[in-house]
Amino acid sequence: MSSFQFLRWLMTCLCLCMSAAGRAAPAQICGDEFTPCEQPRPSLRLRSLQIDQASAHGVSWTEADDCSRFRITLAQTHHYLSRAGTITENARHHIVIDSPCIATGRLTLKNGLTARWTIGEAREGELRWNDGRVELLYCSRCTTPPFAPQ
Repeated sequence: MSSFQFLRWLMTCLCLCMSAAGRAAPAQICGDEFTPCEQPRPSLRLRSLQIDQASAHGVSWTEADDCSRFRITLAQTHHYLSRAGTITENARHHIVIDSPCIATGRLTLKNGLTARWTIGEAREGELRWNDGRVELLYCSRCTTPPFAPQ
């Protein structure tokens, strides 16, 4: 078991223990104990998609993390954004591990709405829209590189 898988297992155990004790609402889980339920979202009608950083260090980065293995392309970004579903804050907090390695960029829809996006190596992401909305994303179907195996 890799350290990444161990952390996911540990976080799930802690969540389940706290839920059993009545201290936290349980996270909605689909498939297995490590997969949050993704709600489908409408497809993005993109006018433009841009990568600002193809590989960067996230907030959970340590010197032991090698982010050189995670470098996302425009095609992979488009693939992710077309398949990722939205998840709740609760699922993000209790199930999804923040990746030490992330990519960032911007997008513009055909209707003029813009967003800043972040995609992590563990298939988590977010869209921060210019109107103030934030969509938390997860893509269980994104299993090919550059994403880390489950």
